[in-house]
Amino acid sequence: MNTRLVLFHLKEAQEELNHLVDVFEHDPDEGQSEFEVRMQHLYHHLNSGWHSQDAPENERETDKLFFKRRQFPSDIDMS
Repeated sequence: MNTRLVLFHLKEAQEELNHLVDVFEHDPDEGQSEFEVRMQHLYHHLNSGWHSQDAPENERETDKLFFKRRQFPSDIDMS
């Protein structure tokens, strides 16, 4: 597992989620205006973390990989 890359994305997702919770707790109106953009960023990092788990350590990220990895995983059973 590429723990370095997965950990990077998990920390970014955690930071985004913590920020969104803080905003909603202190100013719900501001939270509503930021919700969609911040959720997109959160999902980007969760999805990228999942798809990066088997990435080679020294792999360079290309635009193609960036867009592929940010898609919701098709190999997770959500039932």
